[in-house]
Amino acid sequence: MAAGVFLGTWLSGGETDPEPVVQQHVGGRGVIATEENIEELRAQRRDDDGRFRHYRTRMSNDWVFQTATSPSTNVFVENAPSNPGTVFFDVVLPDTGEVIFSSPYLPLGARIDSITLDVELPPGEYSPVVIYHLLDDDYEVRTTVSVGINLRILE
Repeated sequence: MAAGVFLGTWLSGGETDPEPVVQQHVGGRGVIATEENIEELRAQRRDDDGRFRHYRTRMSNDWVFQTATSPSTNVFVENAPSNPGTVFFDVVLPDTGEVIFSSPYLPLGARIDSITLDVELPPGEYSPVVIYHLLDDDYEVRTTVSVGINLRILE
């Protein structure tokens, strides 16, 4: 099943919602948008050219592997052409922090259609996190975005 996820917060002009909205990450924590800080947050969410920063993922969210050493038959991950630049991603088991797959760099529009895990896991179901590393023009990590997936090893 394919999932398109739009990550980044679009703050609309005009009235603010009565409920607080979780905004950007600062030091690993979210910032709550309030009437007092909304304009400052809007300014921080824009690139130098005035556009809102965002990252759009295009990926499957249920990954199935016949065995721990076989390539998947249903995994795809794409760096959408509308994104700000090159990315790479790591697939991490959140309970241990173990990286079970590290991708190559994905320039804009690049797509991976098959993945073989870097680590041999026992058969079962897992809930890893895909951590996207968004890069600047010098290939330095600008920010990260995390997305949870389902992963099954059948035998």
